[in-house]
Amino acid sequence: MKRLFTRVFFLSAFLSAVVSARTWTNTQGKKIEAELLRVEGEKIILKFKGREAKLSITKLSQGDQDYVKEWKEKNKNGISSGDDTSQAEIKLCGSKLQVGGHIN
Repeated sequence: MKRLFTRVFFLSAFLSAVVSARTWTNTQGKKIEAELLRVEGEKIILKFKGREAKLSITKLSQGDQDYVKEWKEKNKNGISSGDDTSQAEIKLCGSKLQVGGHIN
């Protein structure tokens, strides 16, 4: 049981490190801390204070617009933080761990 708890603890620590918030700045210089979930056309969906917020990419600073462009390219074929990862498989300490609590 202790081993199971340890594995679950490390898995949750790993997943929280994978999905992380960053500081976003708009064209007016206002900053917020939020997590990028996905890009929908010319809008981004951020997780801000536990809720989803939709924001036009053009309202972001140039640096954040560049970040979104790179993020979109990097995540177009892979798992992004907004995707369903319930079937994703991760190896930890030689054991296969599946997101969603399954340990094989």
